[in-house]
Amino acid sequence: MKGESINIWALAKEQDLKAFLLLLTQEVGESGFSISDETLPNSAIRIAPLGPNPEVAAYIYTYAQPEGLLGVDLEYPLRMQQSADDKTERLNELAQTEALERVIAHLELAL
Repeated sequence: MKGESINIWALAKEQDLKAFLLLLTQEVGESGFSISDETLPNSAIRIAPLGPNPEVAAYIYTYAQPEGLLGVDLEYPLRMQQSADDKTERLNELAQTEALERVIAHLELAL
């Protein structure tokens, strides 16, 4: 979903992820990031900054997290290109506001 307007409510994702995307959209605008087109479970999304070859991404998920909390994997270039686990920072049991701050800083999405 690169460069398209995002209809968050049409996404086949869990409510907590939709709420996270709404907060992210409020903070950086809907044209500030892209959602990966890859097939992921409804309990996960991968977002990246806009651009032809983003250097980083964030994988946000609800599975294996307590209700209302999110897991966030901050992905770096090597992880995205080679599937190497040593370039991913895993953060678990984050409140939405903390997850939002981490993702915005990691993806450098501040307005």
